[in-house]
Amino acid sequence: CNTTSSAYFESAIPAGAELNAAEEIFYKQLGWATSQPGGAALVDVTLGGSKLQFAGQGYHDANWMPQPIDAFMDDWYFLDAQVGPFDLSAVYAAITGSTKDFNTGFLEHSGTILQNQCSLQGLRKDDFVSITPYGLEFDAPSGVNVMNGFILDYTLANGEQNQFNITGLSLVLDQP
Repeated sequence: CNTTSSAYFESAIPAGAELNAAEEIFYKQLGWATSQPGGAALVDVTLGGSKLQFAGQGYHDANWMPQPIDAFMDDWYFLDAQVGPFDLSAVYAAITGSTKDFNTGFLEHSGTILQNQCSLQGLRKDDFVSITPYGLEFDAPSGVNVMNGFILDYTLANGEQNQFNITGLSLVLDQP
């Protein structure tokens, strides 16, 4: 968060802030390492004795935590997309008992990273992303409500703005 050398979100904690138990886990014990935010992916697997191969766009990360994510977050979204020459991702998290929501923004254009940050909503005037979900509807196969889309509005450190309307599959399932 705000660096490529740490998998934790501690750098988003304002100086002198006291954290509740859920915030302690989120900022200091939830690790999220993204090794490939986007790029070429090749798949070669055997399922039920049949070989399956395909190529496309991929994302690769790893995360770890001492409790199920729903134990310390009330709501969260993870978004990842490729739009023309842009590769982007964002996370929104409403941490249980917290007064500030958390978000991250990653934006790359043709291999050049334009933004890689995490912050608490409302504390920055530049170098942040706003995430606005819209179009809630019920998904019968999964039995949960899903969003139709998200507006991602990236404000870069230099003040430049890039806005994306991301639509498509949005699904949140209960975690065991």
